[in-house]
Amino acid sequence: MFGTIASGLGQAGQPQNHWVWPDVAERTRHLDSFAPDTEGFESGRWTVFPTPSGGMAKRLDHTSGADRAPRQADVRGWFSPFEIRRLNLADPGTLPADAATDPGTIQLGLPRRAGRTPYNFNLNRAIPLRRFPGVPNAVHLDAGGIEAVWRALSIRGLSPIAIQSWTVVPGRGMVARGQLLPSIPILADLAIDFAIDGDELRLSKVFDIGEFDLPGPIDVTDSSIEVFAGTRGIGARGDMGLAIEDV
Repeated sequence: MFGTIASGLGQAGQPQNHWVWPDVAERTRHLDSFAPDTEGFESGRWTVFPTPSGGMAKRLDHTSGADRAPRQADVRGWFSPFEIRRLNLADPGTLPADAATDPGTIQLGLPRRAGRTPYNFNLNRAIPLRRFPGVPNAVHLDAGGIEAVWRALSIRGLSPIAIQSWTVVPGRGMVARGQLLPSIPILADLAIDFAIDGDELRLSKVFDIGEFDLPGPIDVTDSSIEVFAGTRGIGARGDMGLAIEDV
C-alpha cells in the first residue's frame, strides 16, 4: 500500500544504458547454428511424444498404414485410464522427411474391466499424429484431439467434467485435474474438484465458512474441511473453528 504520492522527482536508473535490436541480433548470431537433436531416432520406427511440448516418448513400429491393436501392455496402458485400442502408423520410409500429411492416428477408448468403470465414454476417439519439424520420424499427439477426448468423458451418475490441467506420467498414465459441471440440481451450486491419476479417481470438496448452516447460537469462524471420495475410499480432513454466542 502506498503511503504518499509525490511528483517532480528525479529520474532513477541509467536511461542511456540499454539494448538496441542490432546489438541483440549480433550477440545472438551464434544461436542460428542450433538445430533439433536427431540422434537416436530410428529410421524404421516412429518416436511418439504425448504432447506438442514433448514428454516421455515411446518408439512404435509402423503398421503399414493399417489399423492394428497394440500387443505390448505398456503401450495399451500408456494413457490410463484410457486404453490405446488401435494404432495406424504409416511406414516412415514411404513419407518424405518434411511430409505435411499426418503419418497416422492413435485410437483411445475405455478398457473393458470386470468391475464397473466410474466413467462414461461412449465412442472410441482417433487422435491424429503431427510431425515435429526438423526431427525425422518424430510425432506427437494432436493437442485438439486430446482435448476432444477429455470433453467426451463424464463421470458416471454425476456430470460432464472440465479439465484444467493434464499431463502424462510414465508408469501411471494420465494425471489430470479439473471440476465437475454438475447436471444434478442438488449439486448445481457446489464446486466439486476431481483428480485422475491413471486408474484412480478422486472427488473432493473444500467447505468454506458460508457453506455451513448450524443451528442456534453456533457460528463457524473458519474452516478447512475437505470431504473426498474415490476409488480408494471416502474420508474427510481439515479443521473447523466454532464460536458460541454468550459463552
